[in-house]
Amino acid sequence: MSHRPRTLPSTRTVIGSLLTLILIMTGAAAAAPRAAAAEPQPYKLRVLEHNIAGGMNFKGGPEALNGINTQITAFNPDVVILTEVCASQRDRFAADHPDWDLHWTAMVEESSGCRTSDNPSSAQGQVVASPHPMSNLQSIPLGQTDQQIDDDGTVIREKVFTMICADVAISGHSATTLRACGVHLIAFQEPVEGWIPTDRIGARTKQVATMAKTLNAWVADGVAVTVGGDFNTRPWHATLNPLYHLSTAGKFEGSGQFHEADQTDGKWFDTRPSGVTCREDKQCRTGQFTINGTRKYDYVFISRNVTHGGEVSALSADKYGSDHNLYRALFNIKL
Repeated sequence: MSHRPRTLPSTRTVIGSLLTLILIMTGAAAAAPRAAAAEPQPYKLRVLEHNIAGGMNFKGGPEALNGINTQITAFNPDVVILTEVCASQRDRFAADHPDWDLHWTAMVEESSGCRTSDNPSSAQGQVVASPHPMSNLQSIPLGQTDQQIDDDGTVIREKVFTMICADVAISGHSATTLRACGVHLIAFQEPVEGWIPTDRIGARTKQVATMAKTLNAWVADGVAVTVGGDFNTRPWHATLNPLYHLSTAGKFEGSGQFHEADQTDGKWFDTRPSGVTCREDKQCRTGQFTINGTRKYDYVFISRNVTHGGEVSALSADKYGSDHNLYRALFNIKL
């Protein structure tokens, strides 16, 4: 079998090709130098959270926003998380803050307390808003839909539970994305108190587990996450174990990847029940009461991948006509 001889390039051709390649590579490097990755910088993240009782106490009226607007002026927040917001109040909030971005989703499509003469929509839901640009808006179903059914089986009202999230772009802090989320979890205590429908038993625990599966995965990917809202449960309840990194034994050993804003407030450590231990009298699964002066139901968490050793603080402020206190959270983070 014969083989066709190959024609080899001359030495001059090889050298010329190498010089051309070197010039091309050098020119490309000079034209487009690789940008160094931005180092995370210290930042004081401010979050406001409030269940404004927009339908129940204010019948859709704009007065429900007086408290949050007062605190926006005083606190200069990066993120605002609101629950029980009527559609009319959502529109008013947007008008009051025309330069803000806002993400809203309905929880109840037909709320008798929300219909007004100016806005026939009776929807009530939740809001995440920011003075910074928001993107990647997400609505993540939490399941455990709550239905009110009359004697003949007709559904009178239905509550759909969703975690709403958005990426918040804080100028000068682009090394890590900040993802802000808001929730309103199913009400009433667990276990059953004698009259709660059996299909609600364990429902909130399942909702938190669904939240944690998504949130903890984001943290594992390096995303900075804050999540807040009306959780309808106490800090030491096992329901919140999938979120808290601080355990009820007073150790940073929990499966959750989050610190809660008020876990460092020693004034409330004595409110804990037996069996709950505070960590070196510095952190505890407690916090200031946020509803009816007797219980803490409102929370703001921050992912521990951006905190300085759990440097967090909070204040339960005035109710401003709601049955819940407005809640202020401050986090020292690197972003």
